[in-house]
Amino acid sequence: SPEAARAAIAELDRERVDIVKLVLEPGFEGRPLPRLRDEVFLAAMAEAKFPRMRTTVHVGTDKDARLAIDAGANGIEHTARGMSDDTIAMMAAKKITFTPTLVVLDWAWKRDALHGADADVRRLALPQIMQSLLDPKSPLAPVLVEGETARMMAAAFAGSMQQVTKAIRAGVPVIAGSDAGNPVTFHGISLIRELELLAQGDMPLPDVLNSATSRAADRLGQSSFGRITANAIADLVVLDADPTEQVGAYRKVARVYLGGVAR
Repeated sequence: SPEAARAAIAELDRERVDIVKLVLEPGFEGRPLPRLRDEVFLAAMAEAKFPRMRTTVHVGTDKDARLAIDAGANGIEHTARGMSDDTIAMMAAKKITFTPTLVVLDWAWKRDALHGADADVRRLALPQIMQSLLDPKSPLAPVLVEGETARMMAAAFAGSMQQVTKAIRAGVPVIAGSDAGNPVTFHGISLIRELELLAQGDMPLPDVLNSATSRAADRLGQSSFGRITANAIADLVVLDADPTEQVGAYRKVARVYLGGVAR
């Protein structure tokens, strides 16, 4: 209910939460989800505005994205089915951040990675997880073989790539995120794959770097991470190549520092 939504946001504010994610997702044909009712969503957004909490919204459709934008959302999570050029233009004008999580739909890469094509996946993914994903009885099996499901996912991925290219060219502040935890969306390497996809989507390489560092930190209102500067947290990844010249540099990790200590 709207009352319960307002109470939930107020409780998060008392806990000093910095950012709230709300979900507007109707699901898919044959797989509907209980979408948050508009009046409940708007009540939550209004309550979050009162203490000026940052908000971001998982959207499923262009209609959901427009509702979130009109309600004053600071960010949009994931590409939306049928997102229009007008919606993208509104995001650019209002400087609403966009985290497309393209890698979730990149099933061509995932299929190849499961069969050993990506050396970093081979090195980092747990063998028992890889084995379970390749099980012919797995719910993922229709996506991992040629067929109608795989073709549908390929079309969805192509549409999302097109959407992100339009957003980049329109000046929408795009943030890198992997949505790791989804099937075959491994933590770590999937973020690197996302950076590669953003580069494929026409994002300049310096912006690709910013999308995973300072721009992401700015989105959270944080100045102590996401950049190399005085008084910032010294969590650093040192690469053997310049990521502003080649996106493949992200796969050439030389050293990792956490709190200034080499690991």
